Amino acid sequence: MTRGSSSRTTAGDRAYQVNVDHLADAGVGTIYGEVREELRYRPYYLTDMGATPVRIPSSRRIFDLAKWPTIWKPTEFNEIARASRGNPPHMQVWISGLQVMDYTDVMKRTENRRERAARIQVHGGPDRWKANGSVQFRNIRVRI
Repeated sequence: MTRGSSSRTTAGDRAYQVNVDHLADAGVGTIYGEVREELRYRPYYLTDMGATPVRIPSSRRIFDLAKWPTIWKPTEFNEIARASRGNPPHMQVWISGLQVMDYTDVMKRTENRRERAARIQVHGGPDRWKANGSVQFRNIRVRI
């Protein structure tokens, strides 16, 4: 399950995204930005099909990675909440009630942003998607 909040976008629909990708070298709860300069904020990445988080040494510690198996269930529905406030946006992400992300984009990538409803998308590609694969969502709520 994904519980979302507002998303920051530009008039050209460039947006910040919360990643939900448990495959190698990816992240769940990490931030990606489709902005003038690419933003990819990952204080950790995942290995072992999402079972093991690895802290990126140069990153600030947000939560105890040992708690990962208690909050992320790769074969079950998970609850993800995102909040984005202010300009520059301060973005926070929670998985199963535990805050896993707290980031403010201070690089001035935020001009002319407006509030907009959250969007869900699945990125394809031969190394990220299996033929006949599926993604399921339920109980999606958006509050602006």
